[in-house]
Amino acid sequence: MLLLPTEGRHRLRHILGLDNYARDAGKNMAAPNSVHIPSIGQQTTGARGMGSMNEKSQISSKPVISTDKDIRRATAITDLLVQPLGVLPVVVGDPIRPVAIGFFQQASPFLSPGVSVTALRRAIGAYVHSKRYYLSCSQPDAMRHDINGEPIEPVSELDKLNAQKCLQIFLQQKSQTPPPAIVPSTVSAAENKRDLIRASLLGDRVANFNLQRLKAR
Repeated sequence: MLLLPTEGRHRLRHILGLDNYARDAGKNMAAPNSVHIPSIGQQTTGARGMGSMNEKSQISSKPVISTDKDIRRATAITDLLVQPLGVLPVVVGDPIRPVAIGFFQQASPFLSPGVSVTALRRAIGAYVHSKRYYLSCSQPDAMRHDINGEPIEPVSELDKLNAQKCLQIFLQQKSQTPPPAIVPSTVSAAENKRDLIRASLLGDRVANFNLQRLKAR
């Protein structure tokens, strides 16, 4: 039994159709001081209608697919392991799945002999701190996956919020990055100047040679 404030009781009675029930019962009928909220499996018709509306509003978003850059980051992880992990994308178009909390500890036992854990940590860091990975974590129905790619738990609301903030930073940095300036090539200008000097010297030599031939005659 849940006691609600007067305004809340009136609102809930209206939603559940209790106002009509009290009016039909007569003016002398006392209004209830509390409203019983039906438990799961005991929903009224109005509550079921609200549930269907919520289900329609929470439409599953499309999975975030991997690009060539994502595949290179995932391959950098796989190359350090004795076997591939099912949670990582393999070809362009594979979905990017949020990994489980503690993914580094789960992947470490598969480290190839002679490979340092630092290299694995850096490779995983580059993958999970990428723009499209953040986008995948920020989806409304985002789920974390084990190393085999099986969903295990939803991404927490706090992690979704952090992912959205990181995406915003990516967009801000992209908008603030100036386009590369076009610098004229000084090498080509120098080469052109050198060619002109050579041509001028060659022309002087040819002119002197012709002058000497004329004098010899």
